[in-house]
Amino acid sequence: KLSFAEKREFEKLEKDIERLENQKNELEALMNSGALPHEELYEKSIELNEVKASLDEKEFRWLELSEMS
Repeated sequence: KLSFAEKREFEKLEKDIERLENQKNELEALMNSGALPHEELYEKSIELNEVKASLDEKEFRWLELSEMS
């Protein structure tokens, strides 16, 4: 059973995951558009990797909490 703090964390994680998924999709669409200069494309690819890493971390924690409830 989840504690009050874990329930709040679980709810926050759901919102964070949704926001990161949207950010990831926007970055991927922008990178696939072919309209970015090389340097900006490089910067966006770094940002995309950071978003994906954060998303993986939050999804893993969400899964841990969901198994506890």
